[in-house]
Amino acid sequence: MSIQPLSSGLAEFLAPYLPIHDLLDTSETIVTLTYAQSLDSIISKGHGVRTTISHPETKTMTDYLRYHDDGILVGTGTVLADDPGLNCKFGGTDCYEHSPRPIIIDCSQKWKFEGSKMQQLYLLGEGKSPIVVVANEPLLREKHVEYLICSPNEAGKLDWFQLFRTLRIRFGLRSIMVEG
Repeated sequence: MSIQPLSSGLAEFLAPYLPIHDLLDTSETIVTLTYAQSLDSIISKGHGVRTTISHPETKTMTDYLRYHDDGILVGTGTVLADDPGLNCKFGGTDCYEHSPRPIIIDCSQKWKFEGSKMQQLYLLGEGKSPIVVVANEPLLREKHVEYLICSPNEAGKLDWFQLFRTLRIRFGLRSIMVEG
């Protein structure tokens, strides 16, 4: 799938905000938050309904950002509703080499890699295999999926600092794009 060219001046505008891996302190993880929202502030048509609201230029910019990050993190709601590929289409012939590693927050273990668009892209060499973050030992371990058990903190919530630290140390992900 092709994307339109990056708008003139956008790369220069974004440059100060992109992770430059050669300069990153190995003890830090750079986190970029992106999301799409319609003018009326609605993010989707409804729970579990795939909703396209991004302009083609925005999609190009998103792929440009993905090109510069080591990982891309989404939640269970996103993968169940949208079945995203979470790969990168920016960068010409080596774009898939620059695809970020998908990270799925799936504490309730509802999502399956088998049969997903992400699996299809992985098998074609056009995307990377996912890391699935779970709260407990996985009920089923799927082929080509790495699992990260991230137990809730004292408040029963995900410890984001610990999650990003573990992703950096265990998987070498120094920059992560959180896409919502």
